[in-house]
Amino acid sequence: MGKGKRAAIIVAVLIALAAIGRGIAGESTVPARGGDAGETQEAAYELTPEEDLGGMQIGQTAVFEPYEVTLESVEIGDDTLTATITVRAHGEAQSLKAKFLKGGSIAETSFEDGAIELAAGGSATGTITYSGNTLTSLTWDNWGHEATWTFENAAKDAADAAKRTSQGLEAPYAWQAVEAYGAREYPYGFDLNWWTEKLAEDNQGDSWYLKATVDIRNENGKKAKHTCEAVVEGTNEDPQVTYFIVY
Repeated sequence: MGKGKRAAIIVAVLIALAAIGRGIAGESTVPARGGDAGETQEAAYELTPEEDLGGMQIGQTAVFEPYEVTLESVEIGDDTLTATITVRAHGEAQSLKAKFLKGGSIAETSFEDGAIELAAGGSATGTITYSGNTLTSLTWDNWGHEATWTFENAAKDAADAAKRTSQGLEAPYAWQAVEAYGAREYPYGFDLNWWTEKLAEDNQGDSWYLKATVDIRNENGKKAKHTCEAVVEGTNEDPQVTYFIVY
């Protein structure tokens, strides 16, 4: 074998090894933006470590092998929550769905028909709006490989606060206290219809004002429907009925 031919083989081997090295390093060759289909540019990306995918914050990007997703912002409305995302493909075209970003029932999205179609190296930015405004996290499901963004939500905090008094008393415990109180007052039968015929359930800060229909039996077993009102204070462990009336 001549020296020239041997040198050519060595050069070819070195080029092949260099290409393999780039692949191992996680580099991707994608079409150059604004160029012809035959033009390419090298775009390196680094996969997000598995341990970081569960604790993403708004503005951070989850980088998967074929593409990456950024949660750009979250807007909280009166009854909805809208997320803005950017999705960018790496070396190959991608066909994705808005529903991959899980959080609740999707009310609407700016992605046409909910589809996110990306050319190789291309990107798309759009919005996804969910029914309800109390979400505190959103999770992108990359075919079982998930990334989760968490965020603070004042609407969720307010909703949680409305479920309990300043002493931590929650409504179900207050209703149960009224049931027990009524059973002592009406030992022949006191069926408080707070599940099916609730008339009021107002958190007054340090107490609950409750109102519902009630079926009461007398000593002869005769049943009659009435209305019960009550005020309950205290804690879940020790609720106290401070006002009680049936009429």
